Amino acid sequence: MLNRIRKALVDSYAGAIAVGWLLSQGICHCALLIVSPLTIWAQIRLQQRLDPSRSILYEQPQRFPYEQVGSQVLLILILLLLAFLLLRWLYMEPAKVEGPSESEETEDEAQPHSQGES
Repeated sequence: MLNRIRKALVDSYAGAIAVGWLLSQGICHCALLIVSPLTIWAQIRLQQRLDPSRSILYEQPQRFPYEQVGSQVLLILILLLLAFLLLRWLYMEPAKVEGPSESEETEDEAQPHSQGES
């Protein structure tokens, strides 16, 4: 059942679109996490310059919104983790581990053929 879903997602490129969308959302939320506090600070500074009579409201130290930052970081981690898991499930094959007996047999078989042809 899961193999059929996986094959359908890979063949229709819907899996690639989903991985790309998850990655883009994670990157956009990272940028928002960085830009948002800077934008708020710039707005406060601009308001202080334009209307000094109301600057008393903005002179009080603003509390940093840790709750929003924490939720944004959690959202970024979830998005990137989902993108990685989907990418791994759809496009990365599991590693095949060969036993030492199989590799020794192939080496033994390859040597006589190469000597006989020379």
